[in-house]
Amino acid sequence: MNTVDILRPGWLAVALVVLAAWLAWRQVSGRRDAWAAIVEPHLLRAGYLLGGAPARLNSRRRRSVALLIAGLICLGLAGPAVERGDVGVYRNLAATVVAIDVSQSMLATDGEPTRLTTAKRAATRLLDAARGRQIALIAYAGGAHLLMPFTTDTETGRALVGVLTPDLMPTAGSRPTAALQFANALFAESKFIDRNLTLISDGSGVTEATLAAAGELAAAGVTVNVIGVGTEIGATPAGKPGPVLKADLGALNRLAAAGDGSIDTDESVGRWMDALIGLFWFDAGNGLVSAAASSVFWWDMSHWIALALLPLVLLLFRRGA
Repeated sequence: MNTVDILRPGWLAVALVVLAAWLAWRQVSGRRDAWAAIVEPHLLRAGYLLGGAPARLNSRRRRSVALLIAGLICLGLAGPAVERGDVGVYRNLAATVVAIDVSQSMLATDGEPTRLTTAKRAATRLLDAARGRQIALIAYAGGAHLLMPFTTDTETGRALVGVLTPDLMPTAGSRPTAALQFANALFAESKFIDRNLTLISDGSGVTEATLAAAGELAAAGVTVNVIGVGTEIGATPAGKPGPVLKADLGALNRLAAAGDGSIDTDESVGRWMDALIGLFWFDAGNGLVSAAASSVFWWDMSHWIALALLPLVLLLFRRGA
């Protein structure tokens, strides 16, 4: 059986103060009205001896009703409540790690206008489509670095993605293996049930070790999906003379296969992004599980006390009360 509890017990102290004030008033009022001790009550009510007695009695009744109203108000403000056991509590245990290649090859101009610009746009769209999923961000070049731990704060993620450049990375190169291993460690420390990794890259640096790392993630229940940027025709880096840098889309296909995931390598983010979001199961309901409530839910009954106050308030305005 549910028990009644008080949500704001401080108001009960106020009620005690009101009661003490009323008792003090009764005592003082009794001393002033000496006739009440020696005259029959029916004579006082009829007003035979004291013309003002009926008025004083009516005043006392009004004060008693006012006291009762004040007490009920304090009780209502105290918040009598019954614990609710019919409230379902859920937690979203779906999570995605987005790993972004920020190596020098991502400055090649076969993107929009560069591969890195295309990658940033893809990452931003994924953040926008999260819908309650926990998202973590990893940036990698010669090493992998955590940009943002698991969170639903996608606005912060958008801001961090927007400032990524190869110059910010402390180590040059391209090591997607490090990114996958970092993501594996992040998932190992968590308790998510719907997990996937989205790698955004042009395929540079993918080795047998990278495929092995993707296999380890898949064995642990983490799907490895890939967004390929750039073309196999390639392009030179933006504003820099140099060799033509070709995207290794074949390596990205092998990586997605090793990670039991999917790949999209269309050249235009605008054409394939909507399909991509559906492909990667960005459904907030996938990771919803029933969870033990760490908080208690209450049904506040103060509104019933407010209804009980209405007839008492009307008594105060009754003629002759």
